[in-house]
Amino acid sequence: MSELVLVKGKTYVIPGSAMIGVIKTGNNQCVLIDTGLEAAVAKRILKTLDANALTPRAIINTHSHADHCGGNRHIQKVTDAMAYASQFEGAIIINPEIEALYLAGAVPPKPLRSKLIVSEQTLHMTFLEPGKHTIEGAEIELIPLSGHSPGQYGVLTADNALFYGDALVPAYVFEKYKLPFVTDIEATLASIGIIEASGADIFVGAHAGVADDIQALCKANRDGILRGCEIVYELLETPMLRERVLQKLYQAWPSIPISPVGWSTMLTGVSACLYALHKQGRVELVIEDGGMLWRKL
Repeated sequence: MSELVLVKGKTYVIPGSAMIGVIKTGNNQCVLIDTGLEAAVAKRILKTLDANALTPRAIINTHSHADHCGGNRHIQKVTDAMAYASQFEGAIIINPEIEALYLAGAVPPKPLRSKLIVSEQTLHMTFLEPGKHTIEGAEIELIPLSGHSPGQYGVLTADNALFYGDALVPAYVFEKYKLPFVTDIEATLASIGIIEASGADIFVGAHAGVADDIQALCKANRDGILRGCEIVYELLETPMLRERVLQKLYQAWPSIPISPVGWSTMLTGVSACLYALHKQGRVELVIEDGGMLWRKL
């Protein structure tokens, strides 16, 4: 991660495992959009900015997942930059143990406390409402794009470039995992529609890269999410626990990577599909044989 790549106007990216947005604001200063997974990534970000005579004055976090905010603390220790996010996501960013707590359902064991889940605690955080803001000279609009994470924001820059976080994922994700990590199917589909209708000139995904045409990726995500719900529905051959649904998914596609973190995040995706199917009236919850089971209607 050593290159500052022009997107449009004063909007740039630093490529990496997750795209980092950079908005130049004048006087050799800039605003960052996300900061990567950890201090090592933050150090590379600062090295790239330094090579371009830039100092970050603020950080906008699209959401609270560690690969988007894990570099906050190091950057703040070096530059004292303020971090900004929605109230929901910001509360988790400054209390990162919450991420593991809601993923595990209780105080988590060590395998669920990895840096992929629990980021370093951010030092300073300001909550922002949706809408237009000027942050350290950068004119931006925060657009709610919930679903992947409940309080996720898209960031629209003055150059009409939309950083949409993880509201869309690369198409290969659906082939590899069958289900994406989402907390709300309906909200995710709505966010896809918002991105399609945004009128942005350039689209930047944390993991999907930079594009000037987003329609094909939106279709791939919509189709993949709906197909994932159908996969979950078809796995319900008999009433079963949601954990059993996930187990059957892994058994049907043994190529899906599995680990404690992977299992837990996949369980979130299965749960989101079940809840969406329940809302559609296609499945019901029943208490049977000491278990809370899901059953087709």
